[in-house]
Amino acid sequence: MNTGSMTPGIRNDDTPDVSIIIPAYNAEHCIDRCVDSLIGLTDASIEILLVDDGSTDGTPIRCDELAKRDSRIRVIHQRNQGVSAARNTGLQHARGIWIGFVDADDRVDSQAYERVIDAAVRSSDIDLFMFGYRNERIGQLSPTWNMPAGELTVQAAIDMMSAYSGSKGYLWNKLYRRAIIARYGIRCDERILMCEDLLFNIEYVAHCTRIIGLDECAYEYIENASSALHDVNMDNAYTCLAAHEKMLKLVPLESRAAIAASLAIMAEEFLMRTYRTGTARHRDAYRQALRSNWHEAMQRDIPLTLRIRLLAGCFIPKAFYPMWNMVRRTRT
Repeated sequence: MNTGSMTPGIRNDDTPDVSIIIPAYNAEHCIDRCVDSLIGLTDASIEILLVDDGSTDGTPIRCDELAKRDSRIRVIHQRNQGVSAARNTGLQHARGIWIGFVDADDRVDSQAYERVIDAAVRSSDIDLFMFGYRNERIGQLSPTWNMPAGELTVQAAIDMMSAYSGSKGYLWNKLYRRAIIARYGIRCDERILMCEDLLFNIEYVAHCTRIIGLDECAYEYIENASSALHDVNMDNAYTCLAAHEKMLKLVPLESRAAIAASLAIMAEEFLMRTYRTGTARHRDAYRQALRSNWHEAMQRDIPLTLRIRLLAGCFIPKAFYPMWNMVRRTRT
């Protein structure tokens, strides 16, 4: 098996334009839908890397069956190590000039994604492409975030990735040059269990010269009510603080305020959850991170309700959060 040992950025005859990495854990209910959307990419030269991360359901069999259907699919089975380890395994095996990430429970818009790939293939000096996405929610309208078209500075890209809403630090609405990832040894930090995607992006952007936004809604994020966004493991959440501390050391001086604002917003969210769940674990650390960075968050474009929470979390959390959480319960 070719594990990507060729010189980065140099094309061999069998080098695909894009390696699309899909970590899959217990995804038998959705992996076909995800892969079918990628098989629809008929013009682009791609390889699809399915990384079965020690699944205990029918995912390993489904992945192998999918590989039999399309020669562009390669399957890698490994013991369960987590999504970051699965993505890193994909990076080790990728052969493409570009790298894309797709989550197993999502899908792409084949036509729009193909246009993104075409833009990347035609470029010779662009290091990162960012594009739009649709957030699909069952029984609700599907909000769309459209990426403004045009060139971005590194500072502008960091601002967008760390903002309260918008592009975010997702891996799946971007294409990365494998040469940069290989040259600087960029990997997902397997010790970071939340915000690991934003950390990867910040480290990658630090090595970019040119970044382009594309006005293409190419990705369909299918919101899962049982995902980490809804059922947060507080020990996992705590690693988000370490991720932000690493980011503060990686970004240029002019971007530190954006990362500090992101840190304050995340810390407030987790601080509120400690009161909602009745556990004080890590509460002091969250409040300290909030009190150290709340001012930067207040300078950002954020909703009024979040401004109230930030201030109350800083100064009167014991009085505010029980009342806030009670109001939330009565509305749901």
